[in-house]
Amino acid sequence: MKKYSLLVSIIILLSSCASTYKPYLPERLTYAETITDRGITYSISSDVLVKTRNRKYSKKASRKSVEMLGVQVTNNTGRAIILAQDILITSDGQSLDPLQPEEVQKLIKQHAGLYMLWGLLWINFTRCAGYNCNTTPIPIGLAIGIANLSIASKANKNLLAHLREENILNVEIANGETVHGIISVKGPLPGPVKLKLK
Repeated sequence: MKKYSLLVSIIILLSSCASTYKPYLPERLTYAETITDRGITYSISSDVLVKTRNRKYSKKASRKSVEMLGVQVTNNTGRAIILAQDILITSDGQSLDPLQPEEVQKLIKQHAGLYMLWGLLWINFTRCAGYNCNTTPIPIGLAIGIANLSIASKANKNLLAHLREENILNVEIANGETVHGIISVKGPLPGPVKLKLK
């Protein structure tokens, strides 16, 4: 029974560790079908957090109904376009408001301060000489908590930096140009996401 309890404790502790954020290049994602609508041709890749093995962020995004999408857009309208101004984002006919990078990070970030709860983990080291025993408490959780706090804080910063860098909404797309980037929307989504020229 002790071995079973120890195994459960180890699994709980490992699952509560901070996770890094793994940036990715939107142009390297696998895209679904290509759709053409009035001069724009686009493809969308969903579940990018899962595909890029950002599991902790993926689980949080799922709980918060946040969908990060990889987007590939080719502009053949004969003029320059900016997605935020010229494109409607829809799902099953419903208009979707894209989330700004700061909003996404706020919704799915790791709560770094909570990792300091590791500081409550102490081990008592007991030495006995005959009937005299001395117990020394050792705060092993403090180092673990500080390490996890640092990892989570850095991961959250990397997430925000990546979202800002790959945000495609305000990029001017010249006629004939193809661009890749990220669009984030709030779900749950009733159907596939579509782009429509205004």
